[in-house]
Amino acid sequence: MLSECRAYYRNDAIQLAQIDEFERKFQSKDAIRWYTRPGFLYYLVNKALRSQDIWVLYKFRYFIIDLCCCLEQVSSSQSFSSIRLYRGTKLNREELEQLQVGCLISTNGFLSCSSDRNVAEMFIGIDPMTDISSSHNRDAWQQFVLFIIDVDRRTSTNSVVADVSHESDIPDENEMIFNFGSTFIINDICFDNDKCIWLIQMSSSSDNARINDGYEKYTRIRLQHINPTIMFGHVLGFIGHHFNQSMNYFHRLLRTLPIDHIERPNIYHNLGRIYRFIEKFDKSLNCFRCARLL
Repeated sequence: MLSECRAYYRNDAIQLAQIDEFERKFQSKDAIRWYTRPGFLYYLVNKALRSQDIWVLYKFRYFIIDLCCCLEQVSSSQSFSSIRLYRGTKLNREELEQLQVGCLISTNGFLSCSSDRNVAEMFIGIDPMTDISSSHNRDAWQQFVLFIIDVDRRTSTNSVVADVSHESDIPDENEMIFNFGSTFIINDICFDNDKCIWLIQMSSSSDNARINDGYEKYTRIRLQHINPTIMFGHVLGFIGHHFNQSMNYFHRLLRTLPIDHIERPNIYHNLGRIYRFIEKFDKSLNCFRCARLL
């Protein structure tokens, strides 16, 4: 992960220094503090999650797991039963038109919000002193949106949202974070003519069955039968179509796992399928033979 970060910021001395500090000081229990700190980690983790680049996500997997666990721990220790949160952001017109009342939406990353409406509105250019929006000067393609999110833990039992203001470098933002893959239902969409922004009211939801796409369904079915370590290489190749990376991943597993590891036949079998798919039939046959012999 750190090699990826250093490569991205190779010409930025400030970020490189922060990466060095992370390497020296990071502990799993500090994941929230590092994520909310302005700098390389927040940007690159969210960039990886938005892109859904499996290989990049794999490199960040340990930090993402640490952050998920920390958010769950903090959330479970906080006693509020209901709360209203706000998030100000910009969407293009096409993205906005896809949002309809009654639709379920799911985040493909961590969702930062604030319990203070003024803070969220500042992110879309509304001056908290004058209540005047700079969005009047935006182009027609760009839309400023304020998401109003109601969380009721009594009905949304699977929702994980944590008040992280005590660990943030900017505690006055009253930041709260929804965990990876949170689900919401859209209740209302309207336009505020005075502030020239869209208001989208949502509530947290435990009903995520309707938004599972083919990839998620496929992954869950396969995970019932395949070790997650093997599953990552399988998805890398056959879902992400990164065949070279998938082969490198499986060959790396063969080099690092014990010679009598129970998953070695499955690794050879998956390598055989990949080689067959890219029409390297001799190598494919050899891998299938190795799988049968183990």
